Amino acid sequence: MVVEFYDPVTKQDISYYIEPRLLSNLDKVKDRLEKKDKDFVMLVDGKEGSGKSTLAVQMAKYVDNSFCVDRCCMTATQFKEAIYKAKKGQAVIYDEAFTGLSSKGALSEINRMLVSLMMQMRQKNLMVIIVLPTFYMLEKYVAIFRGRVLVHIWEREDRRYFGVFNNSKQKILFAVGKKYLSYRGVRTRFSGRFYGKFPINDPEYRKKKSLALEESEDGAKDKEREGQVYNERDFFISYLHYAKKVSVKDIKTISGLKSDKIYRALKKFKEKSITNIEKTMKKVEKGDKKSILETHIAI
Repeated sequence: MVVEFYDPVTKQDISYYIEPRLLSNLDKVKDRLEKKDKDFVMLVDGKEGSGKSTLAVQMAKYVDNSFCVDRCCMTATQFKEAIYKAKKGQAVIYDEAFTGLSSKGALSEINRMLVSLMMQMRQKNLMVIIVLPTFYMLEKYVAIFRGRVLVHIWEREDRRYFGVFNNSKQKILFAVGKKYLSYRGVRTRFSGRFYGKFPINDPEYRKKKSLALEESEDGAKDKEREGQVYNERDFFISYLHYAKKVSVKDIKTISGLKSDKIYRALKKFKEKSITNIEKTMKKVEKGDKKSILETHIAI
C-alpha cells in the first residue's frame, strides 16, 4: 500500500510503499506511543547491503514524520545524544549498531549502553529502531525483554523481503537459533516485500555514515595501540616479578597499580615463561628494535 503524507522537514508531500500488514502494525505503534504512554523498541537485522537501513528509515518516517538524518545515529555517542535530545513520541534509529566490532568487550560495551538508555526511551515514549547484522549479538534483556519485535531482512534474486517475529516468537528464536545464528525452525508472524525509496536526505545520510565508519576505523587503531602499551606494561611487570624476584607489594609501590591489575599481568605471562622473558629483555637492553608485543607472542 502506498502511503502519502506531509514531511515537515522538507515541507513537501512524500509517498512510498509499505506492506499492508506492516502498515497496520505501525499504526498500532503510533497508538502505543501517543495514547498508551509507552515506548517501542524494534530490532531490524540482516546481511550487509540487504536494505535494513532503508526499511528502518521508512518505518521511522511513517511513525514520526519529523524524523530526519539528525536522529539516524551511526555511533554510540550520536545515539546517546539523540535519545537525550529527542522529544516525546519521536523516532530514533541506531544504524548498524555493531558494525566493525569483533571483540567480546566491545559488544558488551554497546549492550551496556543500550540497557542504560532504556529508561530514557520509556520516559519519552520513543520509537527506537536498532539496526544490526544479527539480533543474536544483543544481550538477552535487549533482545527479548525490551525488543518488542524483530524484523529480519533478506534478499532473493535482487528482491528485498522482510519477516516479522513478534515478541513470543523472538524468545523462541533466541533460545533455539543463537548457537548456529539460524532463523530456521521458527515461523515469522508475517512477511512481505519492500522497495528502495529512501524518505530522508540520502546524500546527507551517506555522508554521515561514511564519516562514522572512518571514526570507527580510527578508534580501532587507537585501541590497538592502547592494547600494545598495556601488553608491554604487563610484560615488564612479569619480568620484574619472575626474573628479578620483585614482590607484588614492591611492584605496587613502584608502579602505583592496584593488586588485581598486577596479578592479571602475572597470570598472562606465567612463571614458566621466565626463560623467554629474560631472553626478550636482553634483546631490549641491547637495543633490539623489535617490539615486546611482537616478541611475547612466542611466550
